[in-house]
Amino acid sequence: MHYQTFWYENREYRCDIMAAIVEMLNAMVHHFARVFVVRLDITFPTGYRSTGTSQELSKLMKRLVEIYTSNPSDPSKRVMMRYVIAREQTKDSNNPHYHLVLMFDGSKVDNGWTVLSHAEHILTRIVGEAAKGCIQLCDSQFSRHDGIKIQKPRQESIGCVLEAEQADFHHAYSSVVKWLMYLAKTDTKESCPFRAKNFFCSRLI
Repeated sequence: MHYQTFWYENREYRCDIMAAIVEMLNAMVHHFARVFVVRLDITFPTGYRSTGTSQELSKLMKRLVEIYTSNPSDPSKRVMMRYVIAREQTKDSNNPHYHLVLMFDGSKVDNGWTVLSHAEHILTRIVGEAAKGCIQLCDSQFSRHDGIKIQKPRQESIGCVLEAEQADFHHAYSSVVKWLMYLAKTDTKESCPFRAKNFFCSRLI
């Protein structure tokens, strides 16, 4: 299947995946004063043979979404969360690996280590105890090591304070976009079984 692509710093990227990431990010930024972005890199245990159809990731995301968005006893603790997932597989591997970006209402979630803990626990139940250590937090290299928080300027800010907050916002936003470009790279996305998707995402807000 042919996809439109673009080149950046000597690497080719898919336009459709990059557009989905930016569209999701813009929707979250539009709705929330603070957005916390986490990236997880997911592999499978040595010796485990995956279904190859992203079934494991579908189960993982279903449960992760439930943890953050479902709280019948206290609706105030429900958290808006959106995600984009890219599937990749190297030619010398029997299993795919995944790059997952999660975007949260940053006023309620701002700790990537907690997100990692939830995801690791869920994956362990799906594929077995050997799954421990198969989910890693990706270091953003632009901000705090467990994620990046984008905060819009406060409405009451003026003058130099407003200018500083605007600069921080634009820096964080551009850092997230550059950080998440990795999900859109074209290499290692060719080995995808029939009817399996090499990227999928949640619905927009």
